[in-house]
Amino acid sequence: MPRVRKIYPKDSIVFVTTSTKDNLPFIPNILINAILASIIARAQFLYGQQIIGFCFMANHLHMMIKINIPDTASRFIGYIKFESAKAVNQLLGRESHNVWCSGFDSPKVVTYDTVIEKLNYIYLNPVKARLVNSIEEYPGLSSWEAFSQGQICKEVTWIKVSSITKLRTTKMSIVEQKMELNKLMSCNDKKYNFKISPNAWLECYPEIKHQKPHNVIKKMINQIKKAEEEYKKDKPKIFGVLRLQTQEINAEYKSKNKEEEPHLLALISLSACI
Repeated sequence: MPRVRKIYPKDSIVFVTTSTKDNLPFIPNILINAILASIIARAQFLYGQQIIGFCFMANHLHMMIKINIPDTASRFIGYIKFESAKAVNQLLGRESHNVWCSGFDSPKVVTYDTVIEKLNYIYLNPVKARLVNSIEEYPGLSSWEAFSQGQICKEVTWIKVSSITKLRTTKMSIVEQKMELNKLMSCNDKKYNFKISPNAWLECYPEIKHQKPHNVIKKMINQIKKAEEEYKKDKPKIFGVLRLQTQEINAEYKSKNKEEEPHLLALISLSACI
């Protein structure tokens, strides 16, 4: 039975979650980050959706978006999944492989309290997963810098999937990652704006319109920092930044607990697995 295309009202806020089929294809290293940033930036250009916040983990993505063009929302997420799958398959020298699981979860966020809850969840993901002590330390691609420091828009080079070649090794040092990225940058020159709109949701909830965006964001940052301190009290064993950046791309990983939530899985077609 064909899947019904998801349609969202204009200006609605949607919380997207999508997970990979297996293993850890999107490890948080310099090369993967640049490829993913270029894919997301081009998706924004093509399909016109606003990103409020996101965090790319090795085996799943959380993203909150504001719907600008209802008809293209599903295609926006589908493009990110399709192109990122092709990119990682190129890096691994595979003709085709099902990287992502089918579809994506995308409930509409109906209250501003839930927006705050979900954004906090996004930025606490790497901490909950025992990868780092703070979202500021997380080397993967996320919108934290834009959210916390106000860096709203930056220009990124579009790395065409066709320019990506098989890696000599899937476990690279930082120097090797930079060398591979420089090779890709030398044969790609088209630029796209990668824009984060952390305050775009405020105007969608009348009961919070009167509040200054700076004060709302500051309060949320304080909540996140307080939660991080609570996690530290358990003195968890942290995976660490360097190990995250230099782990093998697509390292084998299977959850020991089938009911485990996505954020605990990560060290981290449009109708079927891509």
